[in-house]
Amino acid sequence: MLLNLMSNALDALGTLERSARRELSVNVTETPSTVQIRVCDSGPGLSDEAHARLFEPFYTTKPQGEGLGLGLAISEQIIRDFGGSLRAERASAGACFVIELKAASVDT
Repeated sequence: MLLNLMSNALDALGTLERSARRELSVNVTETPSTVQIRVCDSGPGLSDEAHARLFEPFYTTKPQGEGLGLGLAISEQIIRDFGGSLRAERASAGACFVIELKAASVDT
């Protein structure tokens, strides 16, 4: 799932002009009950339509032949099966995807 999010971010960064700032960040934060992983890029961001349809199977913003539109749909389902969530957040520049999972309990 992380590989899919990072690959999508790199694809988005590839659409920028050569002189544009290109940045991909991955941040992990945790609380006693959750772990949150944020994958953000400085790409063109998400249109309103894309934001609304991100997790629909076969929806893609990539040119024909360059994506099936299944990566986010499959990733979201896998994360949900683990009791977590995957969401897109609007960013001032680019896009940001957040995975939130329940923290594992460690018996000592």
